[in-house]
Amino acid sequence: MNDNKADNAGVITIPPFIYIIGLIAGLLIHYFYPRDFLPEAIAIWIGVPLMLVAFPIAVIAFKTFKQAENDPDVRTPTTTIVSVGVYRLSRNPMYLSLAILYLGISCWVNSLWCLLLVLPVLIVVHEGVIKREEKYLEKKFGDAYLQYKSKVRRWI
Repeated sequence: MNDNKADNAGVITIPPFIYIIGLIAGLLIHYFYPRDFLPEAIAIWIGVPLMLVAFPIAVIAFKTFKQAENDPDVRTPTTTIVSVGVYRLSRNPMYLSLAILYLGISCWVNSLWCLLLVLPVLIVVHEGVIKREEKYLEKKFGDAYLQYKSKVRRWI
C-alpha cells in the first residue's frame, strides 16, 4: 500500500490549473463580449511589468522549494517547512506569482472579464488549496509550522 497518497494536503487540484481555468473563462467571455477596463495605451504598460515581476518570484520560489528537497507538486508529501528566501516574506510565493501573472495578463489583454474573475479564482485557491495545505502542515509539523505561520503572512 502506498502511504504517500494519504500524506498530502488533499487540495482540489493543482493551483496553476485554477488560474488557467479562470483566465480561459475570462478570455472566452471577452471574445464574445469585449469589455476593456483600461485605456489601450496604458494596458500594456501595466500588464507587461506585472508579468515580468511574477516570473522571477515564481522561479526563485520554485528553486528554493526544490533546494529544500520538497516537491512543488501539491499532490506529494511535504518533507520540510521552507522558511528561507522568498518564503520569509510570503508563505505562498508561488501562488502569489500566479496571481500577479494572472493580473498582468488581464491588464495586457485589457479584459474586464478576466479581471473580474480574479476574485473567484483567488477564493477557490484560498478555500480549495491554501486552507487545506495549512491544515495538513499544522497536522504534520505542529508547533514548528504554527510558529512559521505566526511570523510570515499568507500572501505578502
